[in-house]
Amino acid sequence: MLDILQQIVYFFGRGLCHQYTSRSLEAGGIYFGVCARDTGIYLGLVFTIVAICLLYARGRTHPSGMPPSWTVACCALLMVPMILDGISSYSGMRETTNLTRYITGYLCGSAVGILAAPALLRMWRANRPELRMLAAPGDFIGVLCASYALGALFFAGYHLLGVAAPLLVLAAELAIATGLNLLILLPVRETEQHTRLHRLAFTEFKPAAGQRGQEDQRGQRDQKGQGGQRDHLNGKAVPAPLPCTALHTSPRSCPRLNDKAASVPRPGKLGAWICRAFFLALGEIALLSLVAEVGRLLFPWLVHP
Repeated sequence: MLDILQQIVYFFGRGLCHQYTSRSLEAGGIYFGVCARDTGIYLGLVFTIVAICLLYARGRTHPSGMPPSWTVACCALLMVPMILDGISSYSGMRETTNLTRYITGYLCGSAVGILAAPALLRMWRANRPELRMLAAPGDFIGVLCASYALGALFFAGYHLLGVAAPLLVLAAELAIATGLNLLILLPVRETEQHTRLHRLAFTEFKPAAGQRGQEDQRGQRDQKGQGGQRDHLNGKAVPAPLPCTALHTSPRSCPRLNDKAASVPRPGKLGAWICRAFFLALGEIALLSLVAEVGRLLFPWLVHP
């Protein structure tokens, strides 16, 4: 059973990492599908986004704008340790450990999570793109502290989790790939919604030829009748009443369009699009792993001894 589970974990990480056992963590008799550095990157990204969601979950407004410049600069600094550790270890200048790989990778993953969170949080209904995320230093420090606490807790107790630890990292990989697919699919969903509403607005503003003639005649009669009364009062004629769609600046604000929109099939709820993004991510990772396996068979000298 453990051999089958090891093969499954290795398969989904084959296209993402070199999978050297000396640089990978092990729990429950199973090596992680990716190295310690990649483990830190994936968990740091996911845990940081979870911390940001918890920070803004209770508020009525959800800022989804890019963080201020000082936050971006701090994120850039958090990526430097991983770059220095990777260059120095691969060049033979110094030896590194799995703990160092995990910590530097986690710092980089948390920085990427902060920069990627605004795009993902725009899926919320009450998001506010004009408000910058983590604009207050207290929010930024609180998110990092919560994320680093989760990362330290995982590294301290992943031996106790057993086989659940590598499966958690695999779930983090799938969550990141699903989020990337959502960034591509959600604009398509919004485009379908706007197209649907504008199509309804076009049909409201442009009635049939016979109906248009009847409405023009009715409007002229109403204008004449109301004009006589207005002329008697202040000498000004009153135009015919405007249709409902002409009184609203956008199709969404027109109640007649909203009533018609309720009877038209919608492009799908957010949960359905998340499921599509998840299965698409599953197929992408599997395809990438197959390509990597074929490459190792064709070029065996690239495999680590």
